[in-house]
Amino acid sequence: MNAMQEQLLSLLSHVLFDTPTAVTIGPETEAEAKSQAVSTLIGTDYKTLSSNIRVINSHAELTRVLAGIPFTTFKGYASAFYYPVPINRPMGDVDFIVAPEYYPAAVERLEGAGWEKLGFDHERHESFRKNKIEFELHTEIKGIPNGADGIVSDSETAEEKVRTLLADLIETARAVQIQQGTVIIPDDFHHGLIMLLHVAGHMLNDGGVGLRHICDWAVYCHRVDVERFRQQLESVGLWTFACQLTALCSKYLGLPEMDWVGEQDDGFLEALMEDVLAAGNFGTKEAGRRTALEVKKTSFAEITKKRYPQASGIRLPLYMLINVFRYGRLLATGKRRAIKPSTFIGAKGRDELYSRFRLFEVKY
Repeated sequence: MNAMQEQLLSLLSHVLFDTPTAVTIGPETEAEAKSQAVSTLIGTDYKTLSSNIRVINSHAELTRVLAGIPFTTFKGYASAFYYPVPINRPMGDVDFIVAPEYYPAAVERLEGAGWEKLGFDHERHESFRKNKIEFELHTEIKGIPNGADGIVSDSETAEEKVRTLLADLIETARAVQIQQGTVIIPDDFHHGLIMLLHVAGHMLNDGGVGLRHICDWAVYCHRVDVERFRQQLESVGLWTFACQLTALCSKYLGLPEMDWVGEQDDGFLEALMEDVLAAGNFGTKEAGRRTALEVKKTSFAEITKKRYPQASGIRLPLYMLINVFRYGRLLATGKRRAIKPSTFIGAKGRDELYSRFRLFEVKY
């Protein structure tokens, strides 16, 4: 961790928990804050603030469009809700989920309200766009063990147990009144569960997470008595990870220490924060973090088959070649950055680091 990153952490601690700091915002700190998607938390980023306002407006619009259809948003404003000033929490698209039986009706409502369905496929959601704002209508929460785009787990019961805890997500959602209207967000327990799955899912399956998501957990823990959810989180093997994230927030972001986290390894916490800082928001600071993990866990042939389901039998070598040329074309057009050898080397260390989360390991 360099001095500039330490300064950013000091600024975030001051903003979130009023810890003393003598740090002032400089160009390098501001650039790092943007790469971590926390620029509006430490300074005046008018462009991001303007986007936040439009996204929050869209949350309220969604409530009006889906009147009578049970649903809940998650992430987005659900995370911003716990911040001292919710509008300062950077937001992207609007994520929401409806019960399967209401899915066709939700799509019809969105399209009738002028939301255009985008063409690309995703395992967990369909995307809609209007006025530069994107809605993501989900069928599944990211990170469910062995689910769609989920975390691979050896546990035979982990998926069932997590799905059981999520079964009443929509039923227990709450309506929050804001200036723009009504926003539907999960209750405290389900929001915490979704955050743990989301953060772990992006770390293990994608490029990682940046400071924005660690800040989300910090302000949540400050507002919510997480210890009262211990039994539920232990039952699905997420309590260890919850304690580690909380200790990380206390060590680096000024969150008051929580007795329930127990003793944590400082060396592990330091390595975890280094990983978060290296990744940036969704791993965008370092090219190819997701690819490096995929290559380590599987083969190029399997990666090709995942991208091209028709790549089987004698056609596989052809599609592997197509995949190579595809990557070369993306590099040549500037749509992808070259992956450094150090990223592939570092993937082993990241995998070992994440194994200490002990995800979905149940004691009883």
